[in-house]
Amino acid sequence: MIFGSSLTQVKKALRFVQNYDLERWGLDADVVKRQAMHNMSKVKGPVFSTMRNDKVDFLVAEVTDNGLPSRSCWILHPGLHKSLERVFRGPSWVVVPSRDSLMAFNANPLLRAGLQNRLSEDYRTTGHSISDRLFEVRADGVVLAWHICAEGVVMAKRGPTAASGPRLLSGGNPQMAKGDGDAVVQQWIAAMPRWKQDVGRRLDQLIVDRVPAVRKAVRWNTPFYGLEGQGWFMAFHCLTKYVKVAIFQGSSLLPLPPVTSKQPNVRYVHLTETEPIDWDQMGDWVVQASGLPGDPVF
Repeated sequence: MIFGSSLTQVKKALRFVQNYDLERWGLDADVVKRQAMHNMSKVKGPVFSTMRNDKVDFLVAEVTDNGLPSRSCWILHPGLHKSLERVFRGPSWVVVPSRDSLMAFNANPLLRAGLQNRLSEDYRTTGHSISDRLFEVRADGVVLAWHICAEGVVMAKRGPTAASGPRLLSGGNPQMAKGDGDAVVQQWIAAMPRWKQDVGRRLDQLIVDRVPAVRKAVRWNTPFYGLEGQGWFMAFHCLTKYVKVAIFQGSSLLPLPPVTSKQPNVRYVHLTETEPIDWDQMGDWVVQASGLPGDPVF
């Protein structure tokens, strides 16, 4: 939720902007983030309290200045690096265990893997976590410090300074330029994190198997599926704890896909890591959706 969620000023109160806001407004997450960063630059930087681990040379800091409704908002502040430099006198990492917390650690390489694994475990076992990622704070912004994959802990290549490939936005959603065709969709799927990538590949193959004439495109960091001259019938993107499948004429399907939308015709299916996925039912919905008039989204 770090790169995709931003802040907006509403009647002198700050709140998080979620993916459904971006969908409703038709805005790109980066546009909102840039405005949020501009807004945050006008706010005085965060104040931290610190504590030291007696067993190892490990300093921990937490935001104590609660000038914003959510302390985690401070990760967007362009002065975060300077604030932490004053605390740690060197490199630092930050984690966002909840919307009301922002914790920072001195960048001790000996403890890096253990910290990331603990963060990942907390994320799996609590419903309050925002992100399972360890972020590195740099003078030019906040980037992913480490990425957990099937092989273990490896250096992340995704971040605002990465030279190639999509970087990850909110909930692990890949960011990439718009494009048309299977190749660009496969590139987007290849950037999906961990278990979500397996779900994305299987869903993409299911759509191709059930609708051989399908056309594909990526818009707004989201893969779309449709038929030539008939609009688009399905899309999906990553959120923190599930892959969200949008069926544009979902209200006309039987049985109804389970999740409602503010748009009367649209229904959603949430595919999670822990709940069984009924791929036969998904395939039936794909066939039904492709046989209905598509949505001319773009």
